[in-house]
Amino acid sequence: MARPERPLLDNKGELAALADHLRQGRRRKGLTYKDLASRAGDYSATTLQRAASGDRLPRREVARAYAHACGLDIDHVDRLWEAAYRQNRRAAQGTPLPAGLPPHLVHSLADLGIALVALHATHGGPTIRLMHKRARQHAGCVPLSTSTLHRILRRMAVPASKEGLHAFLIGCEVPLPQRLLWEQAGARARRNHRTSAAQAHQAVADLEAQFAQGEATRLTPERAAHMVRTAGFHPAEPYRSFAAPWTVRCLACQAVQRVRLSEAAQGQSRCSVCLSSSSGTDSGQTERALLRAAPGICIGQDLSGTDTAIRITAEMIKRGSPWGEIAAALRISERAAQERWRRFCRAVGNSQPDDSEGR
Repeated sequence: MARPERPLLDNKGELAALADHLRQGRRRKGLTYKDLASRAGDYSATTLQRAASGDRLPRREVARAYAHACGLDIDHVDRLWEAAYRQNRRAAQGTPLPAGLPPHLVHSLADLGIALVALHATHGGPTIRLMHKRARQHAGCVPLSTSTLHRILRRMAVPASKEGLHAFLIGCEVPLPQRLLWEQAGARARRNHRTSAAQAHQAVADLEAQFAQGEATRLTPERAAHMVRTAGFHPAEPYRSFAAPWTVRCLACQAVQRVRLSEAAQGQSRCSVCLSSSSGTDSGQTERALLRAAPGICIGQDLSGTDTAIRITAEMIKRGSPWGEIAAALRISERAAQERWRRFCRAVGNSQPDDSEGR
């Protein structure tokens, strides 16, 4: 007579649910583990008995072979295995389930992204392959792509449409009543996002109108190029719009990067290369040469028609301010401030002395 199986522990959670389901399937068929092994093929009676012990998680293929031998629904066993696997992984990592919002509290796309990750975890954390399989089996449902699902589960994106959200919910096997609540939450989040985007667009348009000269509400390419040069950059491609990313080249280090004129005009765009460079890279010799170039410009020369940044630089040089203070006043790096002053000196014909003087 076969030894009776040990009772399952209540504190095993999802693992106990999987083991109990396997045991019940074997009992309904009236099979011994020896009979089960003969049906399963590649697995011994000991391996199959261990799979239903509830002590440890069996390999997926073992659980499937057990289910096939008992005539159980393999998809249901897959779901139980996934839930037990996620529980084991969370226990090993010491991390709880991610917290999310209920559907009636979702008001933004950020809320929706957090909530969907939590929803996926609480429904057993199915693999992307299993989510694809479930969506394909559901009539009228088009599965999301693998890359899209990866981005959603990493909180890098949310479903872009009602159909995409529907496929995600089907993949997580969310019941129909809850699914309707989540689809309403997704529609609300997308509607609020469109409203916020329209408000932000209007704010950018108002800001552009403030910077535009005369009665125009849009910046001309010439005016835009002048503004981006004032911010310490040179255009590397034609100007498109005030809020669009613009490829530019830093005037100080010649590094190519992307900025938005709406940010650069307010002093919010800095050269990442210049900022990352050490503040001590500019030697005292360079600073002395720049200061020696200043007197002929600062004293007795009309600067009323020059750029505002140049006038500020000239006044601060007259007061003897160091380049660190000048750069802080202009909200740019010291290197960019010095390069801007050097170019202005050359433009007005005031040649700079050689750096070797005064060494």
